[in-house]
Amino acid sequence: MLWIRELNRYLLSAIFLTSFLGGSPLAFADLIELKPFELKLKAKKLSPVKVTLKGETSLSLDQNGQWQYQTNSEKGGIRIKESVDFLMDGSEVKPLKYSSENKFFFFKERKSIEYKYDNNQIKLAIDNKRKTFELMPSMFDPMSFQVELILNLPKTGLSEIYSVFRYNKPVKYQFSHSGIEWLNTPMGKLETLKLKQTKGNRKAEEKYMWLATNWNYVPVKFQNFKDGQLVDLIEATSGRVDGKVIKGK
Repeated sequence: MLWIRELNRYLLSAIFLTSFLGGSPLAFADLIELKPFELKLKAKKLSPVKVTLKGETSLSLDQNGQWQYQTNSEKGGIRIKESVDFLMDGSEVKPLKYSSENKFFFFKERKSIEYKYDNNQIKLAIDNKRKTFELMPSMFDPMSFQVELILNLPKTGLSEIYSVFRYNKPVKYQFSHSGIEWLNTPMGKLETLKLKQTKGNRKAEEKYMWLATNWNYVPVKFQNFKDGQLVDLIEATSGRVDGKVIKGK
């Protein structure tokens, strides 16, 4: 059931990025403030099995200064849930615990990643299988790395390289700045920054993301191609950033 893991990875995790910037897309602000948000999503898996799901994703801050990013989608016998708790240590993301639950009728999988800063370890658990990794710089789960990426968006050229746990081991991810593009969305026409993933793709894959520049870089679209064919499409259908409804032209 590898494609179920891929559906989860593309659907609501390494897709919709979890932090937001202010300022011009050509001159990013030095001081970046995370803002709470809510998004409604529509996702289509076009291959190898066609699946259409609706979901939601949100970023919230509790009274103790701890952030939580979570995504949820459920339809019939399909359920996808992910969440990560993290702190901001100055301008650096400090993830605490990631968890996910995937269900596709009879197939079920639970996964957790715990960050043990006292002994410099990462504890990975997939169902009853457990592994321990040394906690290295720029090592993240599938959700918290997205915050770090947006906090350090490349003005031009390539982003930093991140080690992201994709299923049971860390994989190197990197992104490039592909320019500004006006995008027609269910929320109207939005000015967006387009990113392309340059490391961490499987063979013959190409992945793109679009971030709405006038709405604190909220992610509004994701596409994944394989052998030149679109296999995954996700769009934000509505949303709020810091309580304000996202509206395009």
